[in-house]
Amino acid sequence: MTESQNTQTPQYEDAGGRPYIASSGSMPSVGDQVLYMAPEGERGPYFIERVIPPLSCTLCDGSGRQVNGGVPVQISELQIL
Repeated sequence: MTESQNTQTPQYEDAGGRPYIASSGSMPSVGDQVLYMAPEGERGPYFIERVIPPLSCTLCDGSGRQVNGGVPVQISELQIL
């Protein structure tokens, strides 16, 4: 594959008449199972309870109880399973 064939063209979607670049799909969704890479070590698995754009979310356990007292965590601290 040549380098010109390896480049991706951005995909655009309409946002009320204003174009924006569509997400790459790397953002977790509600219900995704994740590991939380906490400062004291790996914790989980947990589930995404709520996504808070642009870069954080809240977690819950398998019983639906909030993790970390409902305090949002950064998506960069998660590993999607």
